[in-house]
Amino acid sequence: MKMKKILLAMSLAAVASVPAAASAADLTAAPDAEITLSTTVTRTVPNDEAVLTLAVTRQGATAKDAQKAMLTVLNQGMKALRAALPAGKAVLQSGSLYTNPNYSQAKKGEGVKILNWTSREEVRVTLKDPSLAGEAIDAANRYFEFSGLQFRVSRDASLRNRSDLMADAMADLGAKAAVVAKAFGIPASGVKVYKLSFGGQTGNYYPQAPMLMAVRKAAPAADSVEMSPGESDVSLSASAVFKIK
Repeated sequence: MKMKKILLAMSLAAVASVPAAASAADLTAAPDAEITLSTTVTRTVPNDEAVLTLAVTRQGATAKDAQKAMLTVLNQGMKALRAALPAGKAVLQSGSLYTNPNYSQAKKGEGVKILNWTSREEVRVTLKDPSLAGEAIDAANRYFEFSGLQFRVSRDASLRNRSDLMADAMADLGAKAAVVAKAFGIPASGVKVYKLSFGGQTGNYYPQAPMLMAVRKAAPAADSVEMSPGESDVSLSASAVFKIK
């Protein structure tokens, strides 16, 4: 018991001799020391563009028949879209095209047979005015399958927003550098930018395509369902290497 008391006393004395943890003001940095800081900034901006993805699928006894049937409907649908949308407000682009055989189920002792052919082509409709999405879907309903609708920030708006985001990112990096300088007990001017890099922007709004198409089909043409393009949270990442001078 006496030995335990002696050991306990020695332990307490050792703890008492440990100095207090260093404070931020006690930190020091070697000349030309490098510090890497990063940030991600976000702005909420209105979506000013819509992209509608459509498709036409038809079958035929031969590959030629399937393609002919598909192209007939495709051309009719493209004509209907151009008639329904204001000139200069929509860009129509043909997408992937495939024509594939459909085979019978293999039976014992027999090889598979080609039953018919399927031909399919996608169409991408870019609307420079997202409020036209309803009219575009109404015009497409009779001819196309509806694959998806995406409201997004246009390229031009993205470039404008990127400038603002870069300014936000640099301001945040500067504020963080000032905190570092204060921790080292040096003026903010003593921390210099050595390298600076920016990442890509992210953020888009995707409505649920099947649900939207069902709503449009159920609504009379004279009483079209309104769709809001909404907003996107657009983010930009950045990083910088600072040197202590």
